[in-house]
Amino acid sequence: STQSRSSAASDVYKRQFPSKDKAESMRAQIILLSQNVRVESGTVQDKTWHRVLVGPFANREQLASAQKTLAAGGFGNLLLQQRQLR
Repeated sequence: STQSRSSAASDVYKRQFPSKDKAESMRAQIILLSQNVRVESGTVQDKTWHRVLVGPFANREQLASAQKTLAAGGFGNLLLQQRQLR
């Protein structure tokens, strides 16, 4: 059987900051944990927020492995979010 459900959405871990410097600092720390991480900026109610995004993950095993690595590195406070792939 094939699991097409995993190709429709992608899990990412995220954390938001009003400060780009804080977001970039967290990104640099997560890079040291060998994770795929990036910063996206967006405006919400006339405020710019900088999101640190870790992922996407191809499957649940990768997701679980990243979760353990992030928690061990002190980043257990990231939110899990599903994003639609385009």
